[in-house]
Amino acid sequence: MFNKKQPDAGSFTRLVEQRRSSRSYLSKQPPREWINEMLNCARWAPSPSNQQPVRFVLVESEKIKSDLKNALEEGKEHLLALVDEKGCSKKLKNQIRYYFRHSSFAFTAPCLFAAGLSKKKEGFTARLARDGLIEEMYLSDTSDHIALGLALDNFILKGTELGLGTCILTAPLLFLKHSRQWPVFPGMTLTNFITAGFPDKAPAVTSRKPVTEIFRIV
Repeated sequence: MFNKKQPDAGSFTRLVEQRRSSRSYLSKQPPREWINEMLNCARWAPSPSNQQPVRFVLVESEKIKSDLKNALEEGKEHLLALVDEKGCSKKLKNQIRYYFRHSSFAFTAPCLFAAGLSKKKEGFTARLARDGLIEEMYLSDTSDHIALGLALDNFILKGTELGLGTCILTAPLLFLKHSRQWPVFPGMTLTNFITAGFPDKAPAVTSRKPVTEIFRIV
């Protein structure tokens, strides 16, 4: 039975508007019970046929962090060499360096999580495709990534409520070879990293498109 207590009508809106992508943190570690609360909220996110494919890994090993950062550096140098080899623009080189700089902070953040999708049982879409009733399999991946997005949303909004800053990063995967099957995350297809901690400054408010630009009635 649902709780009949009426919540503060604006509390969730304020929470959403307060969320920021934080890339600079205090050295203080968040309490482990807070992390557990964030994970608990993530696990309540809906998923196709309740298969719950989303997985989180908290990376605490300094060796693994170092290995990941070194792999990131190697990947950056590899891309820069390819730019020279293929005669691409200097602007592209600068973009590679920019995204590298905005990825490497993750390995000094108080908490670094890897997130991804587990190998799962055959779902409804896969069954239809296997039996020749539909041709496309893309819906299966789409459904899983929607589930991932919903879980991440619950995770970071709970962090915001607790006073933590977070940042979701996909750019590191551009620099990591075989990034989606990193060996320290067995049984999980890596999709992104997430940092969390007490922010040492409030990131600037970013602009948002008006509702009239993202919505229409047909």
